[in-house]
Amino acid sequence: MSLDLATRFARDGFAVVPGVLDPVRHIAPVVEERNRVLDRVAARLVAEGLVSSTYDALPFPERLIKLSRECPVDFSLDLDITLTATADGVSDITLGPALLDLLTSERLLDAVEGIVGPEVSSSPIQHFRWKLPRQITESSTNALIMRTPLHQDAAVVLPEADDTPILTVWVPLCDVSQELGPLCVVPGSHRRGLLTHRPRVTGLTVAEEDRPEREPIGVAVRAGDVIFQSRHMVHASLDNVSAGSVRLSLDVRYQPTGLPTGRPFLPPFVARSRSQPHTELRDAAQWSAMWDEARSALRASGFPAGDRWSAVV
Repeated sequence: MSLDLATRFARDGFAVVPGVLDPVRHIAPVVEERNRVLDRVAARLVAEGLVSSTYDALPFPERLIKLSRECPVDFSLDLDITLTATADGVSDITLGPALLDLLTSERLLDAVEGIVGPEVSSSPIQHFRWKLPRQITESSTNALIMRTPLHQDAAVVLPEADDTPILTVWVPLCDVSQELGPLCVVPGSHRRGLLTHRPRVTGLTVAEEDRPEREPIGVAVRAGDVIFQSRHMVHASLDNVSAGSVRLSLDVRYQPTGLPTGRPFLPPFVARSRSQPHTELRDAAQWSAMWDEARSALRASGFPAGDRWSAVV
């Protein structure tokens, strides 16, 4: 990592790095992989009589809008890349080689290594978000498809990870303008450490008494850029106020190997090891099997709380 990037990250709590990923080599395959997952989801929705068509002739973003307008239930968890507690147990998850290829791309890991060190694990806290236009999500409370409240990523892990320098990497899968509802940050807010949070229906949010005086700033980026973010950076995302576009993004996390993840019931993997390169995971089938095993264990034991604030009213 260049001195300039290191300086900006330490000073501001975040840093935008242009062109880390190749839109053709890394971004497009992930979008197509999610579209193939949507094929199965849409077929199920048709079979259940919830939608009239799979709309498979449409581009992925347009399919998401069409299906969301027509479907009376929220199907966003079916497209996510983590496990979540549901009313009847645990959500499904479908991972694939395109996503693993992005997470382990050399240029991305080069930059990550400069922040967290030479032994890098991919944290199991990871999401695929598709933010719909505000007029579609007016009655929703799901942060995967709508704006997210002001929070810190350090708040959404268990206290076991308080001393783990987990790095959030925000990856736009399309060009993200201010209109599309970008990530927005409060520069310098990471210096205050972990703030008090309160649970809300839309997710954890910084408590009123701890909210920064400074307003968050929207960060416009292009596909292939990444935003590196401290776990203590106060951030949110804005509404998608476009007439009919979808904001596609990933938020993934990396950390030094061997330290607590804050999600002990979900599987991390070694993304880079300078001392033991043979431990690096590059097999997508093995990665999927790890998550299938975690899902089976959670179905048997129940889904535990993932943060310290869950019991706070």
